Amino acid sequence: MTVLAHCVPETAAFPLAVSVLMMSDRLITLAQQADRAGYSATATRLLHLAHDVFDDKLAVDGRLVN
Repeated sequence: MTVLAHCVPETAAFPLAVSVLMMSDRLITLAQQADRAGYSATATRLLHLAHDVFDDKLAVDGRLVN
């Protein structure tokens, strides 16, 4: 049994649905932290992902998928 096995949507302490704006903001924050830590390639990937969450399509391995 996992530690979080008892957490179901009805008993979760936070809502499971996240807006696109909130997700993008968090990804940008993570990118800033990664850049400050010296992980510039990871920061760049996080920024691209933050941009992609606003699109209907998500870039996966350089290809666009629906």
